[in-house]
Amino acid sequence: MTGYRVAVGEPELSPLAVSEELAATQRRKQILTMHFIGVIVTVGLWLPGLFVAFLMAQSWATAAVKGYTVRIAEGQLFVGTRERNSMFPLERIQSLSTADGVLTVVLQGQAQGIRIEGLIDPLAASSAILRARDEKTRVANPSAAQTAPHEVEASRDTRGRSGA
Repeated sequence: MTGYRVAVGEPELSPLAVSEELAATQRRKQILTMHFIGVIVTVGLWLPGLFVAFLMAQSWATAAVKGYTVRIAEGQLFVGTRERNSMFPLERIQSLSTADGVLTVVLQGQAQGIRIEGLIDPLAASSAILRARDEKTRVANPSAAQTAPHEVEASRDTRGRSGA
């Protein structure tokens, strides 16, 4: 067990645990980037707006992520706050990716992914979401998982008898 530390007495974090501070920092970076690009595109016309955004970005970001949660319940992935909450069926999740601490969920039928910010461990969250999706799929269609082995056995028996 070289290289592993076990914390005794500390509660285990949920893989979907969100840090509001981390989410606010990521959201602040996004706000400032959008305003900076706006200033560049409009040849400095919105430069005063960039200064306001620079001064207010942290408070805007903190307010935007207040109460931000990610959870899985009733076959749905819930993302958001009490005021703005989005839910996505687990079976529609096509793929997950992480970059810069942000988890992106791509749904079937949507070109753009959903960004989930502020996750303490995005890799653990993606594993938990994929496990929940696979469990939901397996529970929704148990006959497919049980039919395949029987079909393989039947095809072996048929081949074995025809060759005898």
